[in-house]
Amino acid sequence: MTTAARVMDGQAWIRWVCLVLSVCAAAAGAAEPAHHDLRIGGETYRLEARPELGYLVKSTGDVSAIEVVVPVVVDPPPDRVRRVRGRSRRNLAVVHARRTLSENEASMTRLRADERVRYVAPLFAAGNETVAIPPEIIVRAIDDGREQQLQAYCEVLGLTVARLLEFTSREYLIEVAAAEPNAVFAAIEELSQTEFLEWVVPNIAFRPVRRGLVVPDDSYFPKQWHLDNTGQSGGAPGADINAPEAWEITTGDSRIVVAVLDNGVDLDHPDLVENLVPGYDFYEDDHTPDAGNADPCEAHGTACAGLIAARGNNGIGVSGVAWKARIMPVRVAGGGDDYITEAEIAEAIRWAAANGADVMSNSWGWELATDAVHSAVVDVTKTGGLGRNGKGCVVLWAAGNSGVDIPSRDPAAFAEVIAVGATDHTDALWAYSARGSELDVVAPSGAFDDPGAALDLWTTDVVDVNGYSLHNAHAYIDLDYTDQMGGTSGACPVAAGVAALILSVNPMLTGRQAKHVLQRSSLDLGVPGRDDEYGHGRVDARAAVELALTSRVDVNLDGRVDFRDFALMGRSWSGDDPATDIIPIERRDGKVDAHDLEALGDSWLTHFGRPSPPATPN
Repeated sequence: MTTAARVMDGQAWIRWVCLVLSVCAAAAGAAEPAHHDLRIGGETYRLEARPELGYLVKSTGDVSAIEVVVPVVVDPPPDRVRRVRGRSRRNLAVVHARRTLSENEASMTRLRADERVRYVAPLFAAGNETVAIPPEIIVRAIDDGREQQLQAYCEVLGLTVARLLEFTSREYLIEVAAAEPNAVFAAIEELSQTEFLEWVVPNIAFRPVRRGLVVPDDSYFPKQWHLDNTGQSGGAPGADINAPEAWEITTGDSRIVVAVLDNGVDLDHPDLVENLVPGYDFYEDDHTPDAGNADPCEAHGTACAGLIAARGNNGIGVSGVAWKARIMPVRVAGGGDDYITEAEIAEAIRWAAANGADVMSNSWGWELATDAVHSAVVDVTKTGGLGRNGKGCVVLWAAGNSGVDIPSRDPAAFAEVIAVGATDHTDALWAYSARGSELDVVAPSGAFDDPGAALDLWTTDVVDVNGYSLHNAHAYIDLDYTDQMGGTSGACPVAAGVAALILSVNPMLTGRQAKHVLQRSSLDLGVPGRDDEYGHGRVDARAAVELALTSRVDVNLDGRVDFRDFALMGRSWSGDDPATDIIPIERRDGKVDAHDLEALGDSWLTHFGRPSPPATPN
């Protein structure tokens, strides 16, 4: 009898046979279980197989083999291939491919049949995380001196002790010779029965997330300097809207709807389709406000929509400012030079409000808007009017690219709207940005008349080969996206996204109050205080969300967070008064409880005795 055999008792032999059978089943392509339960620290954790998100691949050579094999074998091609890093690790990669279940399962089957591929496993959901399971296990012995015993045991089970982990004398990395993860979990189960091992866990691969920030996994997010400026494209670090910091609190509420009044939105765009609500086409008078594809300019509305609410953290494309908010496409123009009347514009504005729009983004304009249009804006913004069940919509308008004062009859000059100018990647005002006493805020944007500029905004483009992507500065960009958005047309939807975040945390604000929060929370630029070049300053998503949340904690709406708010919460404790139901932030739970009291207490410690927004009339 071999040394390896002597370490196993009769029951172990039975378990070994079961393990061998499971490995054989994996090699034969047996169906992978939908989930696996792991015992970690005395608790059970469930890993749910999510092949529709992608899969892990181990090649027989280095990772370059994967990068060669996957694009050839996989159909449709993956969204992205990410290395699994580590010491002496060269042949593992995670393939991100959000496809149908059947498509990804077929791709995994083809990969397993390729001689250059050693192991393929679907990605797994572990709580709110997406993880990968390599064919590796980590074990800890109960004491020192167990390496020979572990080697012998693994030899019988067909496992390999890869190495002793550094700076420990008891923990080892074990490699599993398997084509699928069911053998990995079977080996974990077998090793867990071994008396000389303290614990056994899979060597889970995951993406570390910076604590304190929400950083989405979208392919082009690192290029979106307006959301998180790290100095890319030669910009000034921090010259951004502080989006990841705001996303700590909210990424947008799906009940908040932003109407994009423009030349239509691509209704099939993969980064927008989940966030669309029904809209209307006032240009062609039908219920399909889709963007055209005959002229590059027809991508304008799609680009605006992506800046506001492209679906974030979905592994593809770009992130919007409020990536869980909804987009209502309202088409009021085409891609060419056709005309539309003010009657249609007025109807479009009122239609959007009547059909549930909370925010309206307008990246277009003209210099002689009459009372017909102004009347519609008044109707949807005033308290008691058509917008948001009487609370009033938040209407934003691009200030224009004239480089001079906003004309007095331009819609951006209406007192009821928020006029948005444009800053560059250093927080300097673009020369083209309109200015003047009517300017409310500024927001980051790209060059206006310099196609190919590296500082333009990355956003969604119309699907296929037309649109702004014809002028993309980088050849590697997926044609469904573009890096060519600029002008105050880009700044306006960025600010509209911040407005959506404000209403996500405090939907009880009136439109005028939300406007005040947006202005007051902006970063003051230029001369101190409001000025005609920067308005109240560059929008700051984190500051805006914090200010909106503080105003929500001011439960008696007297402009202060103080003992009176505690007293009101105490009186409504058993009655679940909606006015004192603060937490959860986006979807209140209908209960006034300890969570709400804690939120009030936190705000009181920070803001006690200080006025809280909004200090404006309703």
